[in-house]
Amino acid sequence: MGSVPQYRRLYELLRKHIKEGVYREGDLLPSENELCRIYEMTRPTVRQALGCLATEGFIRKHQGKGSIVQNQQRDIGILS
Repeated sequence: MGSVPQYRRLYELLRKHIKEGVYREGDLLPSENELCRIYEMTRPTVRQALGCLATEGFIRKHQGKGSIVQNQQRDIGILS
């Protein structure tokens, strides 16, 4: 079995931090450059992880501002 890609490891770690309240709604995540330095990853790798978080609704990205944690809506589904 292959190892988990770096972007996926960073995605999982940041998602865990958001779910556990390390980063709360409205908080600004560290910048891409800071994440590169902290986790010793390339910028494309960090961008891929942040892109996954944005796609899944954990963050929203604002050019020039950064990545902001947003409220994670829980789908409860409707039964008929």
